[in-house]
Amino acid sequence: MSQATIRGFGLAILIAVGATACVSREREQAPPAVPPAPPVSLPPEPARAALVIKADAAYAIVSAPSGKCVQFAGGSSTNNVRAVIASCDGSKAQQFRLTPAAGGYQSIASAQSGKCMDIEMVSMSDGAHVQQFDCNGGPNQQWIVADGVAGTVRLVARHSGKVMDVEGSGAADGTPINQFASNSGLNQQFKIVDAAASAASVEGKGAAGAGGKGGTEKAGGKGDLPGSKSGAKTAKGKGKGGAGSNGNGTKSEKTHSTGASSPPG
Repeated sequence: MSQATIRGFGLAILIAVGATACVSREREQAPPAVPPAPPVSLPPEPARAALVIKADAAYAIVSAPSGKCVQFAGGSSTNNVRAVIASCDGSKAQQFRLTPAAGGYQSIASAQSGKCMDIEMVSMSDGAHVQQFDCNGGPNQQWIVADGVAGTVRLVARHSGKVMDVEGSGAADGTPINQFASNSGLNQQFKIVDAAASAASVEGKGAAGAGGKGGTEKAGGKGDLPGSKSGAKTAKGKGKGGAGSNGNGTKSEKTHSTGASSPPG
């Protein structure tokens, strides 16, 4: 064997040994594997409320302290639009259908957009937005209707165990709704009301306001429209009716008054 061949073999052996040493050093210097994060521990699920929910009915979801209705901002039908509270107006934007899912959960879908009440990005964090998104059956779109206080309910997100919460206990139109750890705050209490009854209540309030100045004056000066104010006072034996108080807007007769101011209707 020639000297050149021997030198070639020797060089190859040195290269192989050097490569093995480098690999060994790299293995020694490699950081240890990061153990997987432990699973998030959810709070125990609350008992379901005894409220009877009909799958074919539409409901308004009303914030208990403010009396305002949940809707998606601006009545939008776009994904990722946030849930807010707004003055109840009986519109479809404020109506929801609750559909049961296995395990005693409910999906909550807007009657206007058909999209579901959803926690953004399946977040587990306090303050994560409640929004609308295409219904997909995910656990962040499934809710527990649990008992609240004084006839109210709490809406608990299945995936996080956190509840629907009106931000900062606000009462102004447009106040957003987030998820937050349950703390029994009033801003976490809601009422689920039949939408038809809610709309009728809104209409009734409007009718009462419109009729507030009318009515026929009777003894004591009260108008005859239920729940309305005659807007009139009788004093010293004379009373003025509202427009059309005697059918023609004329003054009441002295015999119609008691001589004392009539209380508001």
